[in-house]
Amino acid sequence: MNLTYTIPETKKDITVERFLSISRLYKIAEDRESEVTETQLLSECLNIPISLVDKLPFKEYQHALKVVTEALNTESTLHLTFDLNGVKYGFIPDVENMSKGEYVTLDKLLGDADANAYSILNVLYRPVIKEKFYKSLFSKNKKGTYKIQAYNHKNNTDIFKDAPYEIYESALLFFLNLGSELVNATQSFMSQAEQVQTIEQLGSVRNGDGIKHLTRTLQQSESNLNKSNIKQSTKYYLG
Repeated sequence: MNLTYTIPETKKDITVERFLSISRLYKIAEDRESEVTETQLLSECLNIPISLVDKLPFKEYQHALKVVTEALNTESTLHLTFDLNGVKYGFIPDVENMSKGEYVTLDKLLGDADANAYSILNVLYRPVIKEKFYKSLFSKNKKGTYKIQAYNHKNNTDIFKDAPYEIYESALLFFLNLGSELVNATQSFMSQAEQVQTIEQLGSVRNGDGIKHLTRTLQQSESNLNKSNIKQSTKYYLG
């Protein structure tokens, strides 16, 4: 059989669009109280029909399954910048001080992370308009600063279909960690505030529930990733 296919060796080799298809497989299996088969997983990762996966020579099948499994179990690296279709994108530089509009938009999108994956990336990654790098005597890693375009919800978000899945996963994991920290900080503040303020005065403080919702959403995403046997430790990389 003459069949051409590419085996993804890392998460960089799997597009966000392909990952979303894999994620849907696991959601459907969960609803049906069944399991995703190796054949189904290979069909999605190799982007070939199941009927052709079944026709692969057994040695090729075993090799492809081994490589795909190892790829899905590699650690995620948060890339602060990455290139896509000739454009360099940068992760939002000051996450904790993002604008109210950006935060509200992101919080809403994370209500269904997979359905809004491209729009989420549109909030977090924008074209780099200025950057500056410098050498470090104590590290081989590239260091520097960059500036990105202002957020624009009218951008064509479909361009992120071809972004590496690692970009999307690591961004979700980053916000899972950040969201947990923000919830803890909010709860601590509320505990202290309730000692001196009335329930009515705490109305604005209780808006922190949006942060809790963000964290719950990301924890659900984390659960789905766990079902895919994907490790979830995040490193950081500029370049």
